[in-house]
Amino acid sequence: MGFCLSLPFPSPSSNGIPFDMAPLTIRNLTSLPVTLKRVERFEGEKVRTGDVLGNTIGTIGSFFNATTFTTRETVVKGESHTTEDVDVHVDPFTINDTGINAPEPGGKEVIRLQFEIEGHRYEIDAPSPSNRSSVMKKLDDAPLELTAVYVSSGAFLAIMSSANLNAWMRELQDHYPLPLLSIPGTHNSPTCHTALPSVRCQAVSVREQLDNGVRFLDIRVSASQDNDDLALVHSVFPISLTGNKYFADMLSDIYAYLDANPSETVLMSVKREGTGKGTDEHLSRYLRDRYVGRDAHRWFVEPRIPHLGDCRGRIVLIRRFGID
Repeated sequence: MGFCLSLPFPSPSSNGIPFDMAPLTIRNLTSLPVTLKRVERFEGEKVRTGDVLGNTIGTIGSFFNATTFTTRETVVKGESHTTEDVDVHVDPFTINDTGINAPEPGGKEVIRLQFEIEGHRYEIDAPSPSNRSSVMKKLDDAPLELTAVYVSSGAFLAIMSSANLNAWMRELQDHYPLPLLSIPGTHNSPTCHTALPSVRCQAVSVREQLDNGVRFLDIRVSASQDNDDLALVHSVFPISLTGNKYFADMLSDIYAYLDANPSETVLMSVKREGTGKGTDEHLSRYLRDRYVGRDAHRWFVEPRIPHLGDCRGRIVLIRRFGID
C-alpha cells in the first residue's frame, strides 16, 4: 500500500476506561470545517436481513472471498430518549475528542449526529445499520456528498468527501510534487477474485478501486524465463482459483480508466513473486520491451520524483525489482 487511510484511535479498554465512559472521537477528512450541532440518543435494535437461503449463500461466499457477511443490522427503535444541542468544532484534516459519550458497542444504543458544514446540515447514525461506510443524509439543499465511517470498538467517526472520487486529482495544481500528496492505496490490489481467504485482499476490481479514489496500486507478478505473459500473484499463489489473471488485462483496465480521466495519475508498485523461474532481469526486460515500451506515452519512468503535472494521464512505475 502506498498511502493508507489510517484511522488512529485508542482502544478504551486499553486505557483502563470503561467503554460507557469512552468519548466519541471525530476525524474530519474534508477540506472544510465541520461542527457537530446536535446529538440524539435512541434505543438500538438488531434486525435480521434477507432470508435463510440468501444468508446461507452469503456466509459461504464470504468465506471463499475473505469478506464479511452479516445477517443483522442495527436500526433505531422508537423515539429519541435524549436530545442535546452542542457546538463541537473540528477543523479540516484534524481529530477532535468531543467529550460526548459514544454508544456502547453491541447495538443497544444508536446516536444520531447532526453536523453543520458551510451553513448546511447533514446527519448520520452511529453505529450505522451495517458495518460499512454510510452516506450522510442531507437535511436541506446541501451541495456536498459526504461519507462517514464509524468504528464502534474505538468510538471513532471519520467524515470524508465522496464527490468526484474518480477524478479528485483535477482539483490539485500541476506543480505539486507527488510525495506531498496523501495518496490512497491498496495492498495486493488485483486480488479481488475468488480465492483462498489468505490470498484475497480486495473486495472489488482495480477499475472499481480507481473509480473510488485509489491511486496507488500494489502489483505482484510471476515471471518465467521464456514467456513475457506476467501472471498476477499473491506470494507463491495465483490470485484466482478459476485460472490465472494477467498483468496485460489489468493494464487495459487502467489505460481505459486514465483515458476517461486524464487529470489523474496512477502510482504502480511492481514486484516479482510467485513460482516462475524468471529473474528480476527477465521481469525488467519484459516490462521494457512489451508493456512500457509499446505504450511509452502512458508511463512515467524517469529517475526523478515527478510533479503531478508531469504524469497526469500516466502510470508512475515504482520499481521493486532489479534492472538489467
